[in-house]
Amino acid sequence: MVLLSATAQHRSFKVATVGVLSMSLMGAPFAVPASFAVESPAPQQITAAQAQQVQGIPGQYQIRHSKNGKIYIAGSNRDMSVSTIARLDEKTLQIEAIATLPITRAGTGYNAGYKNLGAFGIDVDDENGTIWVTNTRDNAVSVYDQNNLNLLWTNYGAQEGDENWIEHPREVKVDVASGKAFVTGRFFVSAIDLKTHKVEKIKVGGDEEGKRYISMNTTIHNGKLYVPERTTGKIYVIDTSTFKVLQEIQTHADVEGVDVLPSDIAIDVSEQEIYVSAQGSYDRQSGESKGNSGVTVYDLKTGEYKKSIPFGKQALSLVNDEDRDLVYVTDFATGKVGVIDGRADRLIGEVQSASKGANDITLGVDGEVYIANKDGFAPDTTIPFGMDYAQGTLTSKEETADSITKMKVTPENMTAENPEVEVKQITPQQETFAGYPIPLTGGDNRALTNVSYNDIAGNLFENDIIKLGEKSITTGYPDGGFHPLESIERGAMAAYLYRLAGSPEFEAPAESPFSDVPTTHPFYKEIAWLKATGITTGWEDGTFRPEDSINREAMAAFFYRAAGSPEVQQKATFTDVSGNPFAKEISWFQFSKLSTGWPDSTFRPHDSVKRDAMAAYMMRYMGNFDSVKVSAPEPAK
Repeated sequence: MVLLSATAQHRSFKVATVGVLSMSLMGAPFAVPASFAVESPAPQQITAAQAQQVQGIPGQYQIRHSKNGKIYIAGSNRDMSVSTIARLDEKTLQIEAIATLPITRAGTGYNAGYKNLGAFGIDVDDENGTIWVTNTRDNAVSVYDQNNLNLLWTNYGAQEGDENWIEHPREVKVDVASGKAFVTGRFFVSAIDLKTHKVEKIKVGGDEEGKRYISMNTTIHNGKLYVPERTTGKIYVIDTSTFKVLQEIQTHADVEGVDVLPSDIAIDVSEQEIYVSAQGSYDRQSGESKGNSGVTVYDLKTGEYKKSIPFGKQALSLVNDEDRDLVYVTDFATGKVGVIDGRADRLIGEVQSASKGANDITLGVDGEVYIANKDGFAPDTTIPFGMDYAQGTLTSKEETADSITKMKVTPENMTAENPEVEVKQITPQQETFAGYPIPLTGGDNRALTNVSYNDIAGNLFENDIIKLGEKSITTGYPDGGFHPLESIERGAMAAYLYRLAGSPEFEAPAESPFSDVPTTHPFYKEIAWLKATGITTGWEDGTFRPEDSINREAMAAFFYRAAGSPEVQQKATFTDVSGNPFAKEISWFQFSKLSTGWPDSTFRPHDSVKRDAMAAYMMRYMGNFDSVKVSAPEPAK
């Protein structure tokens, strides 16, 4: 049985097996006489196992399988300077695409800078071709396109008291049947309409002052949402249409007086059981557990406690493979994944998924499971999607990447003569995937929302400055200001126009087109693009003079060329542009309503352009024209 294929980045390796290979048991449940209902089912054993561990992305949280044959994973590091959504091929585990997530403000004053709109919880909506992502630290939920990973909607920036406010969102579960995405968090489960994005709140937990009631990972079955709440230790069963709480199930504690902390839940339809994982009480410093880690089993109809399956020190994520009667549970503390026989409710295998931090798990279409680990698997990995904290731009940087484990076990019934089940220990093959694809940089994904600058209040162009920031054409300064009255350098203007054009794909030449713009210049790509499109010609001496302030006549020329150099019918009415080499461009600038000039009827072509005026020009251009009309030629081969 071959599960994994070799790729350019992945070497072929031998499959680790335990026992003899066999076909998976796919038998459907059948009716049994009532007199035999109390008999225990034949136990299962693992007769074969396969596992592969590869490099993932930094700061992995949740992972989901899509019916389109893809795996989606969300990850954010501690300061959200590195955050992305990755799309992987389910067979090869090759990372196909990396998202460029939106940037947001971070900090104030001396500590002001930028961060990504982080990705933590994740779920796929295959019916609508979208991905739902939570940002736990910024109280945000966002929706992205599965194909291009562009941002489609976000509630980022909603403040407490807003109807869209969701405090501490953790997991998101898409339910196409009810047309809702259910988001867990503090005090409430939020139901978000898949089309209108209207938010409705469902209260879970208690009312004791000072306690933060936190709902965890959910599951949906037969029109019901099953929600573990860690503070009360209860399972809330909620009608997905009416949002009414139908049932409350108190989780069982094997060790009395020790926290249970239920984390995840799964439904076994054939056995009519509920599985609940619980972290129990675990001391991270000492590495000791006081108990209650593992899985507890309950009757699906009555909620009655049936059995405990102790496992690990901090059991976390849970998934049920109904077809094979297997339940998988991760242990964050040890990095193991427990394999449970779903008919006999006993542990039959342990997979050492990672050295630590087995965080989340998802089920594939043919019995494979995929685990997102937080284990620091690949230190000092070069990534192309790091955030420059000060500038709010993407940069390559060294970061520790976590691992992804793909595994499959084959179960087989044991004979009555050999009823004891030995717990099989499985260690995955390891292989580092070196490198990442170029990030997807769709213009929609760089939208800066909830923009605030500390030095624009009362400025004539305040609204234009804010809107320009929301579109990520400008990011402001690390001190939290926009510096509206500073002049704009020509190099920065190239960057603004490039972003205005949607940051198109462009391969800058190996040799600079200008003698004073080295290839190491921070805006080299943008300046080279400006030259390649014909928006700038530079000076006759072969220079661009990137640090010089751009003046008003050059600004008019840049915008005129960006608009495709249209025909100009009227002459400017300004009193100081007659004979100016850019008179045509200035005329177009005036009658396109990009500039009204000064009250004394002058244009002042040689004056430098201030940053606030530039923002106004940009916003007027976007209001009057669809886009930048020119495009760069293909790079020379």
